Amino acid sequence: MEKKILIRYRNFFMKSIIVSLVLFSLFIAYDKVHAAQIKFSISYNANGGSGAPERQFKEKGKSIILSSKKPVRKGYEFSGWAITKTSTTVSYRPGSRYSNDKSIVLFAVWKPDKYKIFYNANGFC
Repeated sequence: MEKKILIRYRNFFMKSIIVSLVLFSLFIAYDKVHAAQIKFSISYNANGGSGAPERQFKEKGKSIILSSKKPVRKGYEFSGWAITKTSTTVSYRPGSRYSNDKSIVLFAVWKPDKYKIFYNANGFC
């Protein structure tokens, strides 16, 4: 009788270990799925201006529409967003689509306002 109790206990113990391993495997699989759902940030730098849009977030594998809000700077016209602070080339326009799976800081690209200056010599050459 004592031997039967030990065998039952051993079988119960083994089943408990198997159930624990299965549950642990499911937990690891669940954790991997959620780890794959990473979010990336899109930050805006007015680059000498003011009024840059708030930071946005996108999920891995999905695209996002960039903010249509435009910063301002006295004496300059906003052209768009670049990927480096000193770039004069626009990489993204307000309201365009961003689909890269990486975080990024976008810098405002500014074009100086143009002025026409007329000189009146008041009758002199």
